[in-house]
Amino acid sequence: QQQQQQQQHQQRGGSHAQRDSSGQVPPSFMASPYIPPGMSAPRPTEASLPAIKYQLEYYFSTDNLCKDLFLRGHMDKEGYVPISLLMSFNRVRALTSDQASILKALEGSDKVEVTGDRLRRRGDWEYWMLKPTSGQTSVDKATGTGGNAKKQQQQQQ
Repeated sequence: QQQQQQQQHQQRGGSHAQRDSSGQVPPSFMASPYIPPGMSAPRPTEASLPAIKYQLEYYFSTDNLCKDLFLRGHMDKEGYVPISLLMSFNRVRALTSDQASILKALEGSDKVEVTGDRLRRRGDWEYWMLKPTSGQTSVDKATGTGGNAKKQQQQQQ
């Protein structure tokens, strides 16, 4: 019985998996294989386009943007993020290595806006822009921390 419960737990994506409004674990949040840099995911099929769309729309969701300072720190002055950045994320890499598939998956999305090779949240994107505080010019791209944290580290050394 315990083994059966463990199998069910794994099939549902584990206890930390994101769930949709029906309580189910979307395909994109189930355990995904690790794809080393330089290797590519299989070319997506029409059936995988909804999973790609779901994953990318999640990145621009309120739930994610509330805590994802890294993504917000990479937004340009118009709120756009390069598709290439999103394609470097493990969950996206597990789904596709093809930018055209991302563009196709997001056709008609009411949550994500596509302009060229950039994506942004549709509608209230300005709200999610990081606002520099005194002494902070931008988010450090490597650590996701602001300029003040970097200065404090340098002062402690």
